[in-house]
Amino acid sequence: MKNLKFDRRGEQLRCQPVTMKFEQEKYEEQYLPTHNLHFYDVERLIIQSDESIEIIRSTENRFHLCILVEGDAIEVEFNTIDNDQQKQLRQYNYIETFLIPASITQYRLRPIIKNQNNKKKPRQFVLLITFLKWDCEKLLD
Repeated sequence: MKNLKFDRRGEQLRCQPVTMKFEQEKYEEQYLPTHNLHFYDVERLIIQSDESIEIIRSTENRFHLCILVEGDAIEVEFNTIDNDQQKQLRQYNYIETFLIPASITQYRLRPIIKNQNNKKKPRQFVLLITFLKWDCEKLLD
């Protein structure tokens, strides 16, 4: 409860996305700035609807809390913690929330289109990734 400050007031923050990485016809990585008193940062990954696209991400020793907010499903591949050679595959559906532990240093993302014959296939996949700010312990003071 130390982090709750009921005396603070301020205007609503309306974030302006900042493009961090853009690969034409593949994906765009955006940073969504949060208030300086928030413990977390948010990134938005906009992936084109193509199952051949693979994106490799690093956790940078911070857990990643993810949610697929647009698209059918996303495949996450990572090496197990105890055996770097053993790969694990997980698939998460639209609106599912999942956690990538900080101990997994790197993971790969790939969009999954569930019904290839459907004329109305998703035009893009959007994954929100939340993680702790590097200096979040200062916010407890």
